[in-house]
Amino acid sequence: MKYALVELHTNPFHTDLLLFPQGADLHLQLPIVSGVLSIPLQLATGNLILSSNVLHLLFLVLSALGTYALAYRVTRNHLASVLAGYIFAFAPFFLMHIAGHWNISATWPIPLFILFLLRFRESGRLKEAAAAGILWALLTLNWVEYGVDAGLFAGLFLAYWAFVYLRNKDSARFVTLLRGAVVIGAVWFIISAPLLLPSLFSIYGDDVVLPGGDDVFSADLLTFVTPSPFWGPGLYPLLGGPNPNHVPLGGIENTAYLGFVPLLLAGLSILAVRRTPHRVLIWVVAFFLFGILSLGPYLYVGDTKDLSLLGVSFTIPLPYQLYDRLPLFGERRVPARMIVFGIMALSILAAIGLDFLTTWMKPRYKKIAPLVALLVLSLVVLEYWNPPVFLTELSTPAVFDEIRDEEGDFTVLHAPLGRRNGFSFVGDVKGGQ
Repeated sequence: MKYALVELHTNPFHTDLLLFPQGADLHLQLPIVSGVLSIPLQLATGNLILSSNVLHLLFLVLSALGTYALAYRVTRNHLASVLAGYIFAFAPFFLMHIAGHWNISATWPIPLFILFLLRFRESGRLKEAAAAGILWALLTLNWVEYGVDAGLFAGLFLAYWAFVYLRNKDSARFVTLLRGAVVIGAVWFIISAPLLLPSLFSIYGDDVVLPGGDDVFSADLLTFVTPSPFWGPGLYPLLGGPNPNHVPLGGIENTAYLGFVPLLLAGLSILAVRRTPHRVLIWVVAFFLFGILSLGPYLYVGDTKDLSLLGVSFTIPLPYQLYDRLPLFGERRVPARMIVFGIMALSILAAIGLDFLTTWMKPRYKKIAPLVALLVLSLVVLEYWNPPVFLTELSTPAVFDEIRDEEGDFTVLHAPLGRRNGFSFVGDVKGGQ
């Protein structure tokens, strides 16, 4: 982003530094928001790696603070909100991706997007709806898959409250909800269009091949209760497992440990349904929706979809097969990443559960209620503990030093060893770009 915008003054969505002379489009690959935010840091420090590290830390803080604000809006409980912020910002899934997937690890707009949805629903003010549209657009610009998932969450949220208002015959709020939905969609589309439209042309054109892969990159059911490989001895993520046709447990795309304490607290939140049903149910539905969809087209348990019971072998098809048929929504390659919004819902449910627990304890055990909350937070920190991830020294290939030291004016043509188009290759597979 810096090189294109500041130095070359060219369109960052296209480069001829790859696949010269025709070049390559980057609509589906470029984390635009993160790239733009890195420019001031790069200009100030002159150090790309330092700028990257500072942004990673900043994004973690913003993600935690945004989730804290969202959870506090729901629970009005400070300690419960701190717990929610920690669960979402430091979930093993994100720390696993933080080394190389800027688009996946930059989750900070997600809680803010949902926060403004809540603010709009409560106040009916269209400026809150516009703010939700802006945050949705930032998610889309940084990573199209997050934009699609945010659209699914917004659809679920609006449908839920539309059903509630229609059931209660509250036509005024229903109309306001529809107006807000139009504003959210319009603001999102206007801001996202420069990326969204070319991306659609790329997806449904002939230049990019988007084959299946859903089955390969689906989450294993056990990943939700299997600690990160970084936990404990700190093992390197698995690159392969017993099933060559499915990413293994403990791999980068199949580490989505939710934690037993957050799950127990989420279960406890169900006890609050009778008193405040709408505060809980929307998050329960979101958790199961995104959790089930992240499992992909078939249920995998222990790196296999071939299950057996009493000597009978079978596979279990899942709702993702229907989701995969939807235009645009079904074009994703890694269903396991849909757990992100499931983790978001889990963090709020855990906060509601902790709030329920401490509220119940205060009249009976007022002095120890805060200590119990701190103990719960400490247990979650222990469950989510991940040592530093992918620390490595950045080195430059020796050939570039040789090119630098050559005398005279000359041109270096980097001829690619192969052409990569989605999952299809021409020439050398590893050298394909």
